[in-house]
Amino acid sequence: MGNMTVSNAARAGGKAAPGGGGNEDWSVSVRSKDGFSFPVDVRVACAVEAKNAPYLVALLGNPDSVLQDEQENEKLEVLEARIILPAVRAIFRNVAETMNALEFVNRRSEIEAIATQRITAELARYRVTCDGVYVGNVHLDASEAGKKLIMTQTDREVAVNQQKLYDQQKQAEESRARFVRAQEEAEQQRQLAAAEYKVRVEGENAKSQVARAKGEAESQIIIGEGRAKAYKLLVETLGQQQVAQLELLKLVVEGKVQITPQVMVTGASGNGTTDALMGTILRQAVPAAPATTK
Repeated sequence: MGNMTVSNAARAGGKAAPGGGGNEDWSVSVRSKDGFSFPVDVRVACAVEAKNAPYLVALLGNPDSVLQDEQENEKLEVLEARIILPAVRAIFRNVAETMNALEFVNRRSEIEAIATQRITAELARYRVTCDGVYVGNVHLDASEAGKKLIMTQTDREVAVNQQKLYDQQKQAEESRARFVRAQEEAEQQRQLAAAEYKVRVEGENAKSQVARAKGEAESQIIIGEGRAKAYKLLVETLGQQQVAQLELLKLVVEGKVQITPQVMVTGASGNGTTDALMGTILRQAVPAAPATTK
């Protein structure tokens, strides 16, 4: 006897799932920890090696015989009815009762791996090789309660997504506000720095003007003192009359004094020319009185 492949062992239950297409959609009915009952599509691929066939014949009798399934009104081959289906049902129901319905739906891949490990070990006790366990659709919406649960979960997910979107928009607005505030603060800092620089420049300019005025004043004092010392030295050297004549000649050269005296001064001092020139200087220094109209 060669290897025997049990292909119809994919029928893990006795009721077709809603929307199914005949025997291709037979499912296991499970009940979750939170009390929801729903069918789960399960496919099991297994085979019997030739060397193990005598054992199964001794255990089950004729492998081609057909039995009435104890849980469903259906006739199945003896290997499927007595070994494969009971193991699959028990394992999936044991897993389902440890989880909430939504958790069972969301962890389908993990449940498939757990079921494969447990079913493989269980069938190995009967020398049946399990090639794979495959979980299809989880029909949580098979009942009105399941539909409401899914709707509630959907609404919750929508609300969560809306909250996430709101949070993202809020973060974006806060980031934009921080950016604008940073720009404004930077502009204010720039203006403040410019104002401080302007104040320092004006202060330095004021100090420079004070220093310049002080320097000019000191220069005028030095010049005046120098002139006074020079004049005093000239007076001591030449005499006051000679110095006065020199100053008068300077004025004449500059054109500020007329050469011909307009004042006639006589006396016994013997300084007639000098007195005349001094009188002319005084006459030019004193403004003429305005003419009166008779």
